[in-house]
Amino acid sequence: MSVNMHNIRQLVRELELSFWISENGSCIAIPYHADNGRRSIDVLIQLHEENTFLQFSAALLFNVEDDENLIPVLRAINSANHGTRFIKVTYDADSRAIRAYADLWLQDGTMTALQFSTMLNNFACGVLQAQRAVLHAVDEAPAPQAEQEAPF
Repeated sequence: MSVNMHNIRQLVRELELSFWISENGSCIAIPYHADNGRRSIDVLIQLHEENTFLQFSAALLFNVEDDENLIPVLRAINSANHGTRFIKVTYDADSRAIRAYADLWLQDGTMTALQFSTMLNNFACGVLQAQRAVLHAVDEAPAPQAEQEAPF
């Protein structure tokens, strides 16, 4: 028996987590709070490839607004990706948004609440760590130099 969104909802309920379901039922959003509620992310969960591929995703709550921050942000993303195998952090040049993904292939078609909880916690902690690294990179980036007036 393959895992489906109904099974995922049952696991989330068994873990007594708050969650929302998309209108068409294809996505579950779980709010994840850390540092006594000071930081939080929404973890989106979807099944793909005929329910054999589970994907966790989250926005890092940061958009690169100016080009001065782009290089430090990309370095932080590269460092985050180098330091983990489970999570990959991406930058979308069109929307300027940073997102994180974790892809899981469901080999035997079953998943326990403990397995799901472990994946969720590992993903969320990794995303929050990447978010801290990106924000730190922006805070530590050198200030942009003021434009000089033309000599004429």
